[in-house]
Amino acid sequence: MTGHDKSRYIQTGYNLLKEIYDKGILNLNPKYQQATDNYPITVLNKNIAADKNTADLFTRKKALAYWNQKLNTETGLDKAFLLTLSATGCSLI
Repeated sequence: MTGHDKSRYIQTGYNLLKEIYDKGILNLNPKYQQATDNYPITVLNKNIAADKNTADLFTRKKALAYWNQKLNTETGLDKAFLLTLSATGCSLI
């Protein structure tokens, strides 16, 4: 892998992770889930509360699907390599 390729992989991975984390990731707890799939919640970010809906955030599964979808639009990248990184990174969530 050349220096240019490495830089492109890093930038692509960083941009995708930033998009996902900026939108937000949550782990749905069945104990608190209501009768519908999506429901309102309050999110704290830097001690500021914001009303959101669970549909506006990623779950781990949705984040990985989004990652895969975005990689399908990229050309000249080893998608399997980046998907491996995403699965490893998202397992920390």
